Formats: sequence, C-alpha cells, structure tokens
Amino acid sequence: MTTLLLAVALLITESEMTGASVVLWGPWAGFAAWLWLITFVGTGRRSLNFSNRTLEYANEGSYPFYILHQTVIVALALGVIELGVPMILKYLLLTTASLLLTLAAYDLLIRRWRPVRLLFGMRPPPRQALAKPPEPVRDSAP
Repeated sequence: MTTLLLAVALLITESEMTGASVVLWGPWAGFAAWLWLITFVGTGRRSLNFSNRTLEYANEGSYPFYILHQTVIVALALGVIELGVPMILKYLLLTTASLLLTLAAYDLLIRRWRPVRLLFGMRPPPRQALAKPPEPVRDSAP
C-alpha cells in the first residue's frame, strides 16, 4: 500500500520530488523501502529454510573458497590477458577456469586433509563409525 501511494504521488506531480515534497514524501519512501526489506527477509526465511548435501558442502567450503579464489584469478589472469581473443572470451575463460580450479583446489587439497583443513579455519571432519560393528550380546542361559 505504501508503494502504491508513492507511485500515485509521483504520477500526480509528474516530476521528480524536490523541495517541500521531499520533506513530505521522503520519510514515506524510507518507510516503504523498509517494509519491502522486511518482506524480502521474511519471505526468504520462510521459503529458503531447508538444507541438502549441496548446501552443506557449499557452506563448509565458503571460507576456503573465499581465501583461494583471488589467488587463482590473479594467476590465471596473468596468462589470459596475453591471449589475442575478444574481451568477452577472456572474461568467460577466466571466470569459468577460476571457478573450476578453485573448486578443485578446495575439494582435492583442502577438504580431504585434516591438517590443511585446520589451516583454512575448518572443523575436523567427523570421525568415521567403527569399521567393525559390535558383536551381539549372547544369552548366558543354556
């Protein structure tokens, strides 16, 4: 409703809000923006409140990925910048290759090795269950 009222006010005045109209409508516009923000956050909390294996993997690797990606991009860019291809191809090559190399470095070099996980601020992986299941309890009665 607040956005609708603002739109009507802009249509009536048929110009940008200046001077006294800013004093009048500025707080109303701020209030409308705040309400939209609350709406988006509430909708996100309700609709995006789930988990799956992909999200857990991405959540665990977000910090190491953040640390690695700039180094990978800079190293790749040193070679890509010299290619004699259009800029859009350089961009596509750089973004795709950096994503794939950063993911590979995270998965193969960081995620699987306990000491390296610690260096990148990750928790140790959960201990695996015992390899041999416990034997069943036997009755002592004959």
